[in-house]
Amino acid sequence: MKKQEPKVFDMIGIGYGPAHIALNICLKECKKNTTYNSLFLEKKKNFVWHEGLLLPNTYMQISFLKDIATLRNPNSKYTFINYLFEQNRLNEFINLNQTQPSRAEFNDYLSWAAQKSSQNVTYNRFVKQVLPIVNPNTGNVELLKVIAYAQEKGRNHTFYAKNLSVALGSIPNKLMLGTLNQVIHSAEFLHKIKTLKKDKAYRFVVVGSGQSAIEMLLHLYHNFPNAQIDTVLRKFAYNSVASSPFVNEIFDNKQVDSHYFGNNYVKEHLFIKPTNYGVCDEKELSELYGIMYHQKCTNNNRISIKNFTTVVGGKQMGEGVELRLEDMEKEVSYTQQYDAVFLGTGFRKHSLNLLDKLRPYCVEKNGELFANRDYSVRTKTDFQPKVFLLGHSEAQHGIGNTLLSNIAERAEELRKALEKHLATQTTYRKSSSFLDISKNMPLTDSARL
Repeated sequence: MKKQEPKVFDMIGIGYGPAHIALNICLKECKKNTTYNSLFLEKKKNFVWHEGLLLPNTYMQISFLKDIATLRNPNSKYTFINYLFEQNRLNEFINLNQTQPSRAEFNDYLSWAAQKSSQNVTYNRFVKQVLPIVNPNTGNVELLKVIAYAQEKGRNHTFYAKNLSVALGSIPNKLMLGTLNQVIHSAEFLHKIKTLKKDKAYRFVVVGSGQSAIEMLLHLYHNFPNAQIDTVLRKFAYNSVASSPFVNEIFDNKQVDSHYFGNNYVKEHLFIKPTNYGVCDEKELSELYGIMYHQKCTNNNRISIKNFTTVVGGKQMGEGVELRLEDMEKEVSYTQQYDAVFLGTGFRKHSLNLLDKLRPYCVEKNGELFANRDYSVRTKTDFQPKVFLLGHSEAQHGIGNTLLSNIAERAEELRKALEKHLATQTTYRKSSSFLDISKNMPLTDSARL
Protein backbone atom coordinates (compact mmCIF):
# COMPACT_ATOMS: atom_id res chain seq x y z
CA MET A 1 0.00 0.00 0.00
CA LYS A 2 1.39 3.39 -1.01
CA LYS A 3 2.30 5.62 1.92
CA GLN A 4 0.03 8.65 2.20
CA GLU A 5 1.83 11.90 1.50
CA PRO A 6 1.93 14.36 4.43
CA LYS A 7 -0.06 17.56 4.00
CA VAL A 8 2.01 20.66 3.37
CA PHE A 9 0.52 24.03 4.34
CA ASP A 10 1.19 27.29 2.56
CA MET A 11 1.68 28.80 6.00
CA ILE A 12 1.52 27.71 9.61
CA GLY A 13 0.91 30.35 12.27
CA ILE A 14 2.20 29.77 15.79
CA GLY A 15 -0.06 31.41 18.37
CA TYR A 16 -3.63 32.58 17.95
CA GLY A 17 -3.95 35.99 19.55
CA PRO A 18 -5.28 39.21 17.97
CA ALA A 19 -2.45 39.48 15.41
CA HIS A 20 -3.08 36.03 13.96
CA ILE A 21 -6.85 36.32 14.20
CA ALA A 22 -6.54 39.43 12.02
CA LEU A 23 -4.22 37.60 9.59
CA ASN A 24 -6.41 34.50 9.40
CA ILE A 25 -9.47 36.61 8.67
CA CYS A 26 -7.57 38.55 6.04
CA LEU A 27 -6.54 35.32 4.29
CA LYS A 28 -10.15 34.10 4.36
CA GLU A 29 -11.51 37.37 2.93
CA CYS A 30 -9.06 37.70 0.06
CA LYS A 31 -11.04 39.00 -2.93
CA LYS A 32 -8.80 37.34 -5.50
CA ASN A 33 -9.28 33.76 -6.61
CA THR A 34 -6.70 32.67 -4.07
CA THR A 35 -7.21 30.04 -1.42
CA TYR A 36 -4.57 29.97 1.26
CA ASN A 37 -3.92 26.60 2.81
CA SER A 38 -3.10 27.73 6.33
CA LEU A 39 -3.10 26.31 9.84
CA PHE A 40 -2.78 28.07 13.21
CA LEU A 41 -1.52 26.31 16.33
CA GLU A 42 -2.29 27.68 19.81
CA LYS A 43 -0.97 26.23 23.08
CA LYS A 44 -3.94 27.36 25.19
CA LYS A 45 -7.22 25.49 25.41
CA ASN A 46 -9.17 28.42 23.99
CA PHE A 47 -8.76 32.09 23.16
CA VAL A 48 -7.92 34.39 26.07
CA TRP A 49 -6.73 37.99 26.02
CA HIS A 50 -5.36 39.78 29.10
CA GLU A 51 -7.96 38.04 31.24
CA GLY A 52 -6.14 39.00 34.43
CA LEU A 53 -6.87 42.70 33.86
CA LEU A 54 -10.50 42.64 32.75
CA LEU A 55 -11.41 44.89 35.65
CA PRO A 56 -14.87 46.47 35.98
CA ASN A 57 -15.16 49.94 34.44
CA THR A 58 -11.87 49.77 32.55
CA TYR A 59 -11.80 50.82 28.93
CA MET A 60 -9.73 50.42 25.80
CA GLN A 61 -7.29 53.18 24.97
CA ILE A 62 -8.03 53.00 21.24
CA SER A 63 -11.11 53.59 19.10
CA PHE A 64 -13.38 50.62 18.36
CA LEU A 65 -12.62 51.30 14.69
CA LYS A 66 -9.10 50.02 15.30
CA ASP A 67 -10.43 46.50 15.52
CA ILE A 68 -9.00 43.49 13.70
CA ALA A 69 -10.67 44.21 10.36
CA THR A 70 -12.17 47.70 9.81
CA LEU A 71 -9.08 49.59 8.60
CA ARG A 72 -8.37 46.80 6.11
CA ASN A 73 -11.94 46.16 5.01
CA PRO A 74 -14.85 48.12 6.54
CA ASN A 75 -17.22 45.65 4.85
CA SER A 76 -15.78 42.67 6.71
CA LYS A 77 -18.16 40.57 8.77
CA TYR A 78 -15.51 40.54 11.50
CA THR A 79 -15.68 44.23 12.40
CA PHE A 80 -16.56 45.41 15.89
CA ILE A 81 -19.68 47.04 14.46
CA ASN A 82 -20.88 43.74 13.00
CA TYR A 83 -20.11 42.06 16.32
CA LEU A 84 -22.40 44.59 18.03
CA PHE A 85 -25.06 44.00 15.38
CA GLU A 86 -24.95 40.22 15.90
CA GLN A 87 -25.11 40.71 19.68
CA ASN A 88 -28.13 43.00 19.24
CA ARG A 89 -26.34 45.89 20.96
CA LEU A 90 -25.53 48.26 18.10
CA ASN A 91 -28.17 50.89 18.91
CA GLU A 92 -27.27 50.88 22.59
CA PHE A 93 -23.56 51.26 21.85
CA ILE A 94 -24.33 54.23 19.61
CA ASN A 95 -26.37 55.75 22.43
CA LEU A 96 -23.35 55.56 24.72
CA ASN A 97 -21.72 58.18 22.50
CA GLN A 98 -18.22 56.85 23.13
CA THR A 99 -15.50 55.46 20.87
CA GLN A 100 -13.67 53.32 23.40
CA PRO A 101 -15.46 50.12 24.44
CA SER A 102 -14.91 48.49 27.80
CA ARG A 103 -12.00 46.10 28.01
CA ALA A 104 -14.37 43.25 28.87
CA GLU A 105 -16.51 43.93 25.80
CA PHE A 106 -13.50 44.12 23.49
CA ASN A 107 -12.26 40.84 24.91
CA ASP A 108 -15.66 39.32 24.12
CA TYR A 109 -15.41 40.73 20.58
CA LEU A 110 -11.99 39.13 20.07
CA SER A 111 -13.30 35.82 21.47
CA TRP A 112 -16.24 36.04 19.06
CA ALA A 113 -13.89 36.64 16.11
CA ALA A 114 -11.58 33.82 17.21
CA GLN A 115 -14.49 31.40 17.38
CA LYS A 116 -15.93 32.45 13.99
CA SER A 117 -12.54 32.02 12.29
CA SER A 118 -11.47 28.81 14.04
CA GLN A 119 -12.01 26.30 11.24
CA ASN A 120 -8.25 26.10 10.61
CA VAL A 121 -7.14 26.63 14.22
CA THR A 122 -5.99 23.81 16.49
CA TYR A 123 -5.83 24.58 20.21
CA ASN A 124 -3.83 22.69 22.85
CA ARG A 125 -0.84 22.49 20.51
CA PHE A 126 2.39 23.55 22.22
CA VAL A 127 4.97 24.18 19.49
CA LYS A 128 8.35 22.93 20.67
CA GLN A 129 10.56 23.41 17.66
CA VAL A 130 10.70 24.27 13.98
CA LEU A 131 13.17 22.33 11.82
CA PRO A 132 14.51 23.14 8.34
CA ILE A 133 14.11 20.54 5.62
CA VAL A 134 16.78 20.65 2.93
CA ASN A 135 16.07 19.53 -0.61
CA PRO A 136 19.00 17.18 -1.35
CA ASN A 137 18.85 18.07 -5.04
CA THR A 138 19.28 21.82 -4.54
CA GLY A 139 20.86 22.11 -1.10
CA ASN A 140 18.23 24.72 -0.22
CA VAL A 141 15.82 24.73 2.69
CA GLU A 142 12.43 24.47 1.00
CA LEU A 143 10.11 23.33 3.78
CA LEU A 144 9.71 23.64 7.52
CA LYS A 145 8.82 20.87 9.95
CA VAL A 146 6.81 22.03 12.97
CA ILE A 147 6.86 19.84 16.07
CA ALA A 148 3.88 20.49 18.35
CA TYR A 149 2.96 18.72 21.55
CA ALA A 150 -0.71 17.70 21.74
CA GLN A 151 -1.35 18.32 25.42
CA GLU A 152 -4.60 16.36 25.65
CA LYS A 153 -3.05 13.33 23.91
CA GLY A 154 0.39 13.47 25.52
CA ARG A 155 2.37 13.12 22.30
CA ASN A 156 4.03 15.15 19.56
CA HIS A 157 2.39 15.98 16.24
CA THR A 158 4.28 16.91 13.10
CA PHE A 159 3.18 19.50 10.55
CA TYR A 160 4.86 20.74 7.35
CA ALA A 161 4.77 24.25 5.93
CA LYS A 162 6.21 26.32 3.11
CA ASN A 163 6.12 29.42 5.31
CA LEU A 164 5.70 30.36 8.94
CA SER A 165 4.24 33.20 10.99
CA VAL A 166 5.18 33.55 14.65
CA ALA A 167 3.08 35.67 17.01
CA LEU A 168 3.73 34.49 20.54
CA GLY A 169 2.66 37.64 22.32
CA SER A 170 4.59 38.72 25.39
CA ILE A 171 5.27 37.37 28.87
CA PRO A 172 5.05 39.15 32.24
CA ASN A 173 8.13 40.98 33.44
CA LYS A 174 8.41 39.94 37.09
CA LEU A 175 11.76 41.63 37.70
CA MET A 176 13.85 39.39 39.98
CA LEU A 177 10.81 38.31 42.00
CA GLY A 178 9.28 35.65 39.76
CA THR A 179 9.97 32.68 42.04
CA LEU A 180 8.41 34.20 45.16
CA ASN A 181 4.92 33.43 46.43
CA GLN A 182 2.49 36.32 46.74
CA VAL A 183 4.18 38.22 43.91
CA ILE A 184 1.33 38.93 41.51
CA HIS A 185 1.77 40.39 38.05
CA SER A 186 -1.02 42.38 36.42
CA ALA A 187 -1.50 39.56 33.90
CA GLU A 188 -2.75 37.29 36.71
CA PHE A 189 -4.25 39.94 38.97
CA LEU A 190 -7.94 39.01 38.96
CA HIS A 191 -7.23 35.31 39.44
CA LYS A 192 -4.75 35.67 42.28
CA ILE A 193 -6.65 38.21 44.39
CA LYS A 194 -9.56 35.76 44.72
CA THR A 195 -7.54 33.97 47.40
CA LEU A 196 -7.27 37.13 49.55
CA LYS A 197 -9.76 38.02 52.29
CA LYS A 198 -11.35 41.38 51.61
CA ASP A 199 -11.74 42.45 55.24
CA LYS A 200 -8.20 41.61 56.37
CA ALA A 201 -5.71 44.33 57.33
CA TYR A 202 -3.14 43.57 54.65
CA ARG A 203 -0.07 45.55 53.74
CA PHE A 204 0.24 45.65 49.95
CA VAL A 205 2.69 47.25 47.55
CA VAL A 206 2.11 48.08 43.89
CA VAL A 207 5.26 48.43 41.78
CA GLY A 208 5.10 50.42 38.54
CA SER A 209 3.86 53.73 37.16
CA GLY A 210 1.78 52.74 34.13
CA GLN A 211 -1.89 52.09 33.45
CA SER A 212 -1.96 48.53 34.80
CA ALA A 213 -0.26 49.65 38.03
CA ILE A 214 -2.71 52.45 38.75
CA GLU A 215 -5.69 50.23 37.89
CA MET A 216 -4.51 47.57 40.35
CA LEU A 217 -3.89 50.23 42.98
CA LEU A 218 -7.40 51.65 42.68
CA HIS A 219 -9.00 48.20 42.63
CA LEU A 220 -7.15 47.19 45.80
CA TYR A 221 -8.09 50.46 47.50
CA HIS A 222 -11.81 50.03 46.79
CA ASN A 223 -12.04 46.27 47.42
CA PHE A 224 -9.78 45.83 50.43
CA PRO A 225 -10.95 48.63 52.78
CA ASN A 226 -8.59 47.70 55.64
CA ALA A 227 -5.44 47.37 53.53
CA GLN A 228 -2.47 49.73 53.66
CA ILE A 229 -1.03 50.18 50.18
CA ASP A 230 2.39 51.45 49.19
CA THR A 231 3.12 52.31 45.59
CA VAL A 232 6.70 52.28 44.33
CA LEU A 233 7.69 54.62 41.49
CA ARG A 234 11.17 54.99 40.04
CA LYS A 235 10.29 58.51 38.90
CA PHE A 236 8.79 61.53 40.64
CA ALA A 237 5.12 61.01 39.82
CA TYR A 238 2.56 59.27 37.65
CA ASN A 239 2.44 60.79 34.17
CA SER A 240 -0.55 61.13 31.86
CA VAL A 241 -0.59 59.49 28.45
CA ALA A 242 0.26 61.65 25.44
CA SER A 243 -2.92 61.29 23.42
CA SER A 244 -3.39 64.30 21.15
CA PRO A 245 -4.70 63.53 17.65
CA PHE A 246 -1.34 64.62 16.24
CA VAL A 247 0.69 62.36 18.49
CA ASN A 248 -1.64 59.42 17.89
CA GLU A 249 -0.67 59.46 14.22
CA ILE A 250 2.51 57.59 15.18
CA PHE A 251 0.31 54.49 15.48
CA ASP A 252 -0.99 54.84 11.90
CA ASN A 253 0.26 52.15 9.56
CA LYS A 254 1.72 54.75 7.20
CA GLN A 255 4.28 55.63 9.87
CA VAL A 256 5.81 52.15 9.73
CA ASP A 257 7.66 53.11 6.53
CA SER A 258 8.88 56.33 8.12
CA HIS A 259 10.25 54.42 11.09
CA TYR A 260 11.68 51.46 9.15
CA PHE A 261 13.45 53.48 6.48
CA GLY A 262 14.07 56.67 8.48
CA ASN A 263 17.38 57.84 9.85
CA ASN A 264 18.19 57.77 13.56
CA TYR A 265 16.77 61.27 14.09
CA VAL A 266 13.41 60.26 12.58
CA LYS A 267 13.31 56.97 14.51
CA GLU A 268 14.03 58.76 17.78
CA HIS A 269 11.23 61.28 17.32
CA LEU A 270 8.70 58.70 16.13
CA PHE A 271 9.29 56.58 19.22
CA ILE A 272 7.28 58.66 21.68
CA LYS A 273 7.32 56.66 24.91
CA PRO A 274 4.61 58.68 26.73
CA THR A 275 2.09 57.29 24.26
CA ASN A 276 2.50 53.75 25.58
CA TYR A 277 5.10 53.25 28.30
CA GLY A 278 4.78 54.17 31.98
CA VAL A 279 1.78 56.46 31.53
CA CYS A 280 -1.83 56.55 32.75
CA ASP A 281 -5.19 57.81 31.59
CA GLU A 282 -6.39 61.11 33.07
CA LYS A 283 -9.50 59.41 34.50
CA GLU A 284 -7.50 57.17 36.84
CA LEU A 285 -5.01 59.93 37.67
CA SER A 286 -7.81 62.27 38.72
CA GLU A 287 -9.44 59.56 40.82
CA LEU A 288 -6.20 58.72 42.60
CA TYR A 289 -5.35 62.36 43.27
CA GLY A 290 -8.82 62.87 44.72
CA ILE A 291 -8.25 59.90 47.04
CA MET A 292 -4.87 61.27 48.14
CA TYR A 293 -6.43 64.66 48.86
CA HIS A 294 -9.28 63.09 50.85
CA GLN A 295 -6.67 61.21 52.90
CA LYS A 296 -5.16 64.52 53.95
CA CYS A 297 -8.56 65.85 54.93
CA THR A 298 -9.41 62.80 57.05
CA ASN A 299 -5.92 61.87 58.20
CA ASN A 300 -6.56 58.31 57.01
CA ASN A 301 -3.48 57.60 54.94
CA ARG A 302 -4.11 54.20 53.40
CA ILE A 303 -2.08 54.92 50.24
CA SER A 304 1.56 55.96 50.43
CA ILE A 305 3.53 56.91 47.29
CA LYS A 306 7.22 56.06 47.43
CA ASN A 307 8.69 57.99 44.52
CA PHE A 308 12.31 57.93 43.37
CA THR A 309 12.33 54.33 44.65
CA THR A 310 13.27 51.09 42.96
CA VAL A 311 13.08 47.39 43.87
CA VAL A 312 16.56 45.88 44.15
CA GLY A 313 15.70 42.49 45.65
CA GLY A 314 13.27 40.36 47.57
CA LYS A 315 12.90 37.14 49.53
CA GLN A 316 10.18 34.96 50.96
CA MET A 317 9.25 35.87 54.51
CA GLY A 318 6.66 33.48 55.92
CA GLU A 319 3.52 33.82 53.83
CA GLY A 320 4.59 37.25 52.59
CA VAL A 321 7.52 38.91 50.88
CA GLU A 322 10.34 41.09 52.15
CA LEU A 323 11.36 43.64 49.52
CA ARG A 324 14.65 45.46 49.45
CA LEU A 325 13.99 48.99 48.22
CA GLU A 326 16.41 51.74 47.28
CA ASP A 327 15.50 55.38 47.82
CA MET A 328 17.43 57.05 45.01
CA GLU A 329 16.84 60.55 46.37
CA LYS A 330 18.21 59.83 49.86
CA GLU A 331 20.66 57.24 48.47
CA VAL A 332 19.75 54.63 51.07
CA SER A 333 18.36 51.11 50.85
CA TYR A 334 16.01 49.42 53.30
CA THR A 335 13.69 46.44 53.63
CA GLN A 336 9.93 46.33 54.00
CA GLN A 337 7.61 43.36 54.52
CA TYR A 338 4.39 42.98 52.54
CA ASP A 339 1.57 40.46 52.47
CA ALA A 340 1.48 40.68 48.68
CA VAL A 341 3.45 42.44 45.95
CA PHE A 342 1.62 43.56 42.80
CA LEU A 343 3.70 44.18 39.69
CA GLY A 344 2.57 46.62 37.04
CA THR A 345 5.96 46.24 35.41
CA GLY A 346 4.93 45.48 31.87
CA PHE A 347 5.89 42.64 29.61
CA ARG A 348 8.89 41.37 27.71
CA LYS A 349 9.22 39.60 24.41
CA HIS A 350 8.73 35.86 24.25
CA SER A 351 11.81 33.76 23.68
CA LEU A 352 12.23 32.58 20.09
CA ASN A 353 14.29 29.50 20.91
CA LEU A 354 11.75 27.33 19.11
CA LEU A 355 13.43 28.78 15.97
CA ASP A 356 16.97 27.89 17.08
CA LYS A 357 17.45 25.34 14.28
CA LEU A 358 16.65 28.05 11.72
CA ARG A 359 19.15 30.60 13.05
CA PRO A 360 22.09 29.37 10.92
CA TYR A 361 20.08 30.47 7.88
CA CYS A 362 19.02 33.83 9.33
CA VAL A 363 20.55 37.30 9.52
CA GLU A 364 20.96 38.68 13.05
CA LYS A 365 21.66 42.14 14.37
CA ASN A 366 22.75 42.71 17.98
CA GLY A 367 21.92 39.10 18.75
CA GLU A 368 18.34 39.31 17.47
CA LEU A 369 16.72 38.13 14.25
CA PHE A 370 16.61 40.99 11.75
CA ALA A 371 13.22 41.68 10.17
CA ASN A 372 12.50 42.92 6.66
CA ARG A 373 9.93 45.63 6.05
CA ASP A 374 7.29 42.92 5.42
CA TYR A 375 7.96 41.55 8.95
CA SER A 376 9.75 38.45 7.64
CA VAL A 377 13.12 37.40 9.00
CA ARG A 378 15.99 38.31 6.69
CA THR A 379 17.51 35.02 5.57
CA LYS A 380 20.39 33.72 3.50
CA THR A 381 19.97 32.74 -0.13
CA ASP A 382 19.72 29.00 0.59
CA PHE A 383 16.62 29.44 2.75
CA GLN A 384 13.37 29.58 0.78
CA PRO A 385 10.52 29.86 3.36
CA LYS A 386 9.38 33.17 4.74
CA VAL A 387 9.25 33.38 8.53
CA PHE A 388 7.13 36.33 9.67
CA LEU A 389 7.72 37.68 13.18
CA LEU A 390 4.86 39.69 14.68
CA GLY A 391 5.47 41.76 17.79
CA HIS A 392 9.23 41.20 17.86
CA SER A 393 10.59 44.12 15.84
CA GLU A 394 9.57 47.30 17.65
CA ALA A 395 13.00 48.85 17.08
CA GLN A 396 12.58 48.43 13.32
CA HIS A 397 8.83 48.86 12.78
CA GLY A 398 7.98 51.40 15.45
CA ILE A 399 6.16 51.73 18.72
CA GLY A 400 2.90 50.32 17.35
CA ASN A 401 4.51 46.96 16.58
CA THR A 402 3.16 45.20 19.67
CA LEU A 403 -0.18 47.05 19.81
CA LEU A 404 -3.62 46.62 18.29
CA SER A 405 -3.68 49.87 16.33
CA ASN A 406 -2.47 48.64 12.95
CA ILE A 407 -2.93 44.87 13.04
CA ALA A 408 -5.75 44.97 10.46
CA GLU A 409 -3.64 46.80 7.88
CA ARG A 410 -0.55 44.79 8.75
CA ALA A 411 -2.50 41.61 8.05
CA GLU A 412 -3.09 42.78 4.48
CA GLU A 413 0.62 43.55 4.08
CA LEU A 414 1.45 40.04 5.26
CA ARG A 415 -1.11 38.49 2.92
CA LYS A 416 0.36 40.33 -0.06
CA ALA A 417 3.89 39.33 0.91
CA LEU A 418 2.80 35.70 1.32
CA GLU A 419 0.96 35.68 -2.02
CA LYS A 420 3.96 37.13 -3.84
CA HIS A 421 6.35 34.69 -2.21
CA LEU A 422 4.20 31.62 -2.84
CA ALA A 423 4.32 32.42 -6.54
CA THR A 424 8.12 32.18 -6.50
CA GLN A 425 8.57 29.16 -4.25
CA THR A 426 9.92 26.00 -5.78
CA THR A 427 7.45 23.31 -6.74
CA TYR A 428 8.84 20.32 -4.89
CA ARG A 429 7.96 16.68 -5.05
CA LYS A 430 6.04 15.51 -2.00
CA SER A 431 8.28 12.49 -1.60
CA SER A 432 8.55 10.79 1.77
CA SER A 433 12.34 10.65 1.44
CA PHE A 434 12.42 14.44 1.10
CA LEU A 435 10.16 15.16 4.04
CA ASP A 436 11.77 12.57 6.31
CA ILE A 437 15.28 14.05 6.08
CA SER A 438 14.58 16.04 9.26
CA LYS A 439 14.10 12.82 11.23
CA ASN A 440 17.86 12.75 11.70
CA MET A 441 17.75 16.12 13.46
CA PRO A 442 17.27 15.71 17.23
CA LEU A 443 14.51 17.58 19.05
CA THR A 444 16.30 19.38 21.88
CA ASP A 445 14.64 19.70 25.28
CA SER A 446 15.83 23.32 25.50
CA ALA A 447 13.64 24.46 22.61
CA ARG A 448 10.68 25.75 24.54
CA LEU A 449 8.19 28.55 24.10
